[in-house]
Amino acid sequence: MPNIFLYSALLIIGASGSFTRCYANVFSCKELIDTLIIDADTIYIERDLISVPEDSLLENATQPSRNNSHPWSVALSAGVNLTAARITSNSTELISLNDFLGIPYSPRANEVLGADFGYRFLQLPGSIGTIELSAFSGYAFNKIDLGFTSIKNEFELIKDSVVFFHGDEGILNMGFFFRTGAPGEGEVDSVDISLYRPKISCRTHDFFLKLRGTLDLGFRKTRFYAETGVIRRFVAPNSSNAVFYFMNESGYYQVLESKQIRPANLIVPHIGLGIEKNFAEDTVNPEKLFLVGASINASLPRSTIYNNELLSIEIGNLSFNAFVRFFL
Repeated sequence: MPNIFLYSALLIIGASGSFTRCYANVFSCKELIDTLIIDADTIYIERDLISVPEDSLLENATQPSRNNSHPWSVALSAGVNLTAARITSNSTELISLNDFLGIPYSPRANEVLGADFGYRFLQLPGSIGTIELSAFSGYAFNKIDLGFTSIKNEFELIKDSVVFFHGDEGILNMGFFFRTGAPGEGEVDSVDISLYRPKISCRTHDFFLKLRGTLDLGFRKTRFYAETGVIRRFVAPNSSNAVFYFMNESGYYQVLESKQIRPANLIVPHIGLGIEKNFAEDTVNPEKLFLVGASINASLPRSTIYNNELLSIEIGNLSFNAFVRFFL
């Protein structure tokens, strides 16, 4: 009888041990099962190994992870720059010829070439795409072109006595006293003055710092970005021989030669919007390849480039650029 109790206790202990080991190894690749064999007073324990299928969560992801080992990039760009100028008179008695005739200062276009070097320092994955933050510095060869209205032949203003100026729909009419006999004898006559539209052209060297935020929708999909920053603009003197005219209706006028205008160097704000696309075939390492894109950039509000007692010149810039960017 005592042997029966002994055998029952051993069976309970063996079964409990086997259950405990199975529960502890539920995540393992192999499970141990004990077999209890009773032969008289001798007990043998044998262990069999049973394979358990691997968990499907351990399988490798089918989509390759995005490579962040190429944060540096360099770009070359070319485009067209538009300079919007506003020239105002600082005199209380005279106004510029453009304002006198009601002719606006139209934007002038010029070519622009540039290059930049950037570093992507942050990536934020989201449900729509990945947001990237990058910093850029670079250089652009640019121009400032100012168009205005001037008098084609100054000798047309040399009369006995100018009586008035009148502007009507872009036509400058000058009245003058025409002497017909003795001093003081004569009559008032008028003539239309010949006009033309010269320009002032100044070369600039632009050095800039920018912060850009990019929305990356995935490989070979369009990327969108917005950026802001500052531009340090070094302006070279112009070589134009054109003349600014300031006048009033009473027949009085004053001139300023454009070569006397010495534009100041500027620090101007910058904003830009752009799109870019990857046309490469490598889906494993897209950052290492190149992008082609286009952008629109603006320097607003206007900045004062020249100011004296006679006139003030303010300019703003708008440019359209195409570029290619290489990731390093």
